[in-house]
Amino acid sequence: MDTSDRPLPAIAEALSTFQPGRYRLGEILVAQGLCPEEAIAVALSEQASRGGRLGEILVRQRVCTRDQVSEALAYQALAGAECWRHMGRSVWHPGRIEGRQGSAGHEFWVIGVPEVGRYLRASDLDRAIADLFTHHDAFPDLLRAVWARCGVLVTPNQVVQLFHRFSTAGLLVAPASEAQRSRFHWRRLLQTRIPLADPTPGLERLGPILRASVTLPFLLGAWGPLVLVATGLAWQGRAEIGTDVRWLTAHASLGVLGLYYASVALSVAVHEFGHAALCHVLGGPVRQVGVMLYLGFPMGYCDVGGAYLLPRKRDRIAVSLGGLYYQVALGAIAALVWAWAPLPPLARGGMVMLMLLTAASVVFNLNPFARLDGYYVFADLIGIPNLRSRSFAFLRAWVRGERSESLSRAQAWLFLAYGTLGLVTSWALVVLAIRSWSTFFHRLVAYGLK
Repeated sequence: MDTSDRPLPAIAEALSTFQPGRYRLGEILVAQGLCPEEAIAVALSEQASRGGRLGEILVRQRVCTRDQVSEALAYQALAGAECWRHMGRSVWHPGRIEGRQGSAGHEFWVIGVPEVGRYLRASDLDRAIADLFTHHDAFPDLLRAVWARCGVLVTPNQVVQLFHRFSTAGLLVAPASEAQRSRFHWRRLLQTRIPLADPTPGLERLGPILRASVTLPFLLGAWGPLVLVATGLAWQGRAEIGTDVRWLTAHASLGVLGLYYASVALSVAVHEFGHAALCHVLGGPVRQVGVMLYLGFPMGYCDVGGAYLLPRKRDRIAVSLGGLYYQVALGAIAALVWAWAPLPPLARGGMVMLMLLTAASVVFNLNPFARLDGYYVFADLIGIPNLRSRSFAFLRAWVRGERSESLSRAQAWLFLAYGTLGLVTSWALVVLAIRSWSTFFHRLVAYGLK
């Protein structure tokens, strides 16, 4: 809608007089004609001698009504909001992706930053305001720009709320120098990514094979029977698996330790390949693969944040489960090889490792309280984007006794329960990582001395 030639309505003049800044309550009441300066001076004198809040003193002295003081305090908070300091200085996050979803007449934008793992839905108007917010450093200029582009008058309160949404989601960030400083947050140390390559050319070459491997006939005719047979063989031979595990423990050495980490690397690589394959087949962009340190443990990663641009919920869930789909197939093949092929003890141990890693990965990744596959599936199923970050924000506000976002009773209980369990799970993973690394270095030293 181009309304650049349409004049601003009369009410826009009142809106354009809004001037952000740090104002005292007395200044606002005087400027609004609600209280003379002499009354403010008397109230300040009483406040200095007896203490108390200025607004309560003015109400008690019947200089102002309680509603007038409340409105002035609301204006004070609005004019002093943090967003006005960032107006015209914030920029879009360089790693943002966006796409349109929804049916005709009910379309919306999905905008997110895969690096941060947060996404939000926005209307055309919200996206336009956010974009113009980065180009104008004064509210009157933003008001006129939004009117020219969208034919809508934007209010200061609307701008403050929108900035909070977009900045909290990591979409609007500080200028490059400040963004670089804020990037080194301690939480990033728990999950550091090192990009290596763009997998798109390889996925395109494998396209026909990948598409065939995720069809329903393949699932029912090949993948399903493979997993069922492998599960049956593993259950039937569970005593032999225990024997092989004991053999590996008894013959522990640097070679066995290397075999274990090679098995981990292969299993994780297949897992990440599965995410990439499903995302590519369903039409989502796959931008990069690389190495990730998750709680200090090296593993692969694949950026499939583009799955959030897929219009159907079932497609996004399929991408989240794609890693386990291929990884379980790898574990099933390892079980068949272990059961039917004549292998030396060390090779049998490698197959057992792949089987056990697959089982552990299924349990670990389907946990919805860590930011892994199960979390994204759960968030998509209940239809609440950024469930983890919003739950943690709600939990912090609840503990501090502060107001949080407006929620229904059911959502408040959900955020409280998920935030608590998510926090417990995160700390449990940190403790597990510390113990695992301690065990690793202990064995490394012990094996090196043998």
